[in-house]
Amino acid sequence: MKKKLFIIIIIIFIFCILIINFFLMQKRISNFNEKNFTDLAIEIKDNTLSQTGLTILFIENIDYAKLKYDYKYEYTTKYKIEKKIGKYWIELEKAKKSTNESIAYHSTNGKFELNINWKNEYGTLKPGNYRIILEIINVESHKAEYISTKFYIK
Repeated sequence: MKKKLFIIIIIIFIFCILIINFFLMQKRISNFNEKNFTDLAIEIKDNTLSQTGLTILFIENIDYAKLKYDYKYEYTTKYKIEKKIGKYWIELEKAKKSTNESIAYHSTNGKFELNINWKNEYGTLKPGNYRIILEIINVESHKAEYISTKFYIK
């Protein structure tokens, strides 16, 4: 009788852990929808991807003569990293709260490089499929927009 009761308690405990884990994962499932920019592309600069960072290359395809300002986008240092688990993108928890304020840059020649070292905030990434979501500011609308690129850590 004691053995049966012990097994039932273990099963209930495991079931509770699974339910709690499910709800915690639901909270972190990404709702980011990738936007297709016609005048902006990003890629990871060759030979810069590592488990602790990368360099993003922003490539603009803009007719500057038609712009109200000298540039259309400001590139901020704000970003988040998500990992693909099954069919879901899960936002990674930051190991450490960032103390850096967001800084905005703009391109002067249609290209801009942004070096990102996430070791302090996310630690060293384990092997898997990831994406980085970067905040950019549309100068004409004064609104934040988001662009992403995917990468694989070996």
